[in-house]
Amino acid sequence: MMRLFSHSQLGIFLAFLLGCQTLAAANVCHPTLWPNEKFIVNHPSDTQKEIIKNLQKWAKKSLKAEPQAIPVLASAGKVDKNDPDLLASRLAFRDAERAAVLALAFTVNHNPEYLTKTKDILLNWAAVNQPTGNPIDETRLEGMIWAYDLISCDLSTKEQNLMEVWLEKLRNKKNTWQFGSVTRNNNHRIHQMKMLLLLDKVLHHTQDWKKDLAQTEKYAALNLNSKTGESIDYQQRKALHYHNYDLQAWLEISLVSGCCRAPVTSAFHFLSDRILSHHIDGEFLHSTAKIDGLRDKGGFTYAKSGGAFDVSKAASTIVTYYTIVGDKPLPELWDIVEHGKPSLWLTFVTDRRAFW
Repeated sequence: MMRLFSHSQLGIFLAFLLGCQTLAAANVCHPTLWPNEKFIVNHPSDTQKEIIKNLQKWAKKSLKAEPQAIPVLASAGKVDKNDPDLLASRLAFRDAERAAVLALAFTVNHNPEYLTKTKDILLNWAAVNQPTGNPIDETRLEGMIWAYDLISCDLSTKEQNLMEVWLEKLRNKKNTWQFGSVTRNNNHRIHQMKMLLLLDKVLHHTQDWKKDLAQTEKYAALNLNSKTGESIDYQQRKALHYHNYDLQAWLEISLVSGCCRAPVTSAFHFLSDRILSHHIDGEFLHSTAKIDGLRDKGGFTYAKSGGAFDVSKAASTIVTYYTIVGDKPLPELWDIVEHGKPSLWLTFVTDRRAFW
């Protein structure tokens, strides 16, 4: 009887079949970060129509911007607001926000221009960027993950592979990042856990998702005071700016995983109570972090010792909290959202809430 395959060829063929089965199981053609695969309604309400109109306005603006991918992001630890690496990184971050807005706009109205531009941004980053794993430098790339999640099923197999190779590099670098004695429990760790959970989910790493989620629950007890709601960063820096920064990562974690609702809610109320009672002064006056004083001297407005917390920085925090709890927002807090400076990311999270 004629042999159709050599032993080596048969092994390759079987591996191929197994791989196809694995991909078939993993390649679920709907967004995985959202709670419902049919989250975009066919007949939007008047409120949603207005939101969609604003979303398209920002998407159309984003069509004109050229991708700003850079090989290495470098914003962490900078003490001069005019540092060229910091400025380049901040410019590059906007790509992630544009991608998220464009991908959501495409999902809503299927305008092919939005899809093309989203792919242009994502594939440019996949080709250019070399992840380092730095928790702070790369945390704002979250918009890239939300964008990929929304349009992955509209990409070719080659485009999917290019994106997943880059996202796997990002994930691997984050898993090998070495934390210091302070950063192992502060905002660095929490922003890293946020990114790992997002990557685990969109890359279908089920076992890693479970492991990282268990780790995140552990760090909730270390990072957030269950009685007061204070974050460890607030305790060290005495600044609502850093409490809010911690909370933003915690809320994204809670949104996609359901993790740690009680301590995260407590942390939100700590922030909102201070805002509503107007106890927002004295930022960084008693910070134990030397870098805060250096940033004050280096021109960072938010780090001014004794200054007031800029409540507009809490706008996306407020939106994401009310996305999770589903309650009607307190008017005094929602006023901060409606009168804050419009931005790409605030547009994305506000519209995300409308379709959640």
